[in-house]
Amino acid sequence: MSANTFTLEAAAAANIQVVGSDKGSQAVHDLIVAYQANRRTGSANSKTRAEVSGNNKKIFRQKGTGNARHGDKRAPIFVGGGVVFGPRPCDYSKKVNKSTRRLALRRVLGDLIAASKVSTVSEFSVADGKTKSFIKAVKDLTDAKKVLIVAASFDETTYRAARNVQEVLLMTAAEVNIEQLMNADAVILVDNALETLASRTAQEAMKDIYQVIKKVRISEKATMLQETTGELVFEVDRDANKIEIKKAVEVAFGKKVASVRTANYDGKLKRQRRSDAGRTAHWKKAYVKLANGETLDLV
Repeated sequence: MSANTFTLEAAAAANIQVVGSDKGSQAVHDLIVAYQANRRTGSANSKTRAEVSGNNKKIFRQKGTGNARHGDKRAPIFVGGGVVFGPRPCDYSKKVNKSTRRLALRRVLGDLIAASKVSTVSEFSVADGKTKSFIKAVKDLTDAKKVLIVAASFDETTYRAARNVQEVLLMTAAEVNIEQLMNADAVILVDNALETLASRTAQEAMKDIYQVIKKVRISEKATMLQETTGELVFEVDRDANKIEIKKAVEVAFGKKVASVRTANYDGKLKRQRRSDAGRTAHWKKAYVKLANGETLDLV
């Protein structure tokens, strides 16, 4: 069993999309920070004076003792009292959208392939389930210290053989992340993993333009806006983003779009006699500005 170096040409042949060093660095940073933040439990906690053990009894009388006036013994200035501005349970988790995750994976794969750190094998398995056999199989493929092996799936004996080898990590193509890829000195891709990686790096299919643009908003206010700022007003799908709206307008009307801004509107309250009967559907409006020299008459 021998490994072949995975090149950019081979990645293109396998439909795995990658990007160069000029794009995606911020996406990689955002995703790594999110991974690290999501591992934080946020369980650090301290008790305030309202939570520590003790009663509300005044520790001594107000006057006549020569001491400073005090209330109960749970005050923060006493040993065993509450903590002021101490740590409280906190949720540190961060959310990263799908397009950013996809871009980060493309960038990391592109860097690894360009650095000749990625190899491919037709299959990888250890039939006897022994650690010694697993180490030998890995050594036959690479001499790197930290190795990541990615396949569509592994059998139980292979997992059992690898579980005591800390320097080698087995991951499925559907679950491998950029942090694991970046920590590896060498990445071994099994051929059955290429299809899954291709789907994870593929460009998301664009929505149909008639799903994005619902209708043109023609009103006195929209006409004045078009005359003053040159912006056209459309009612669009609530889940459509600015990139999808821009592409839909350019395809539908054959005009180049300079910018898009959006606004979400809550549905109006329905009324039946004197009682409320729900709301009309929420909707989204897009203000589209055409590029210089482009005109479009929607009236």
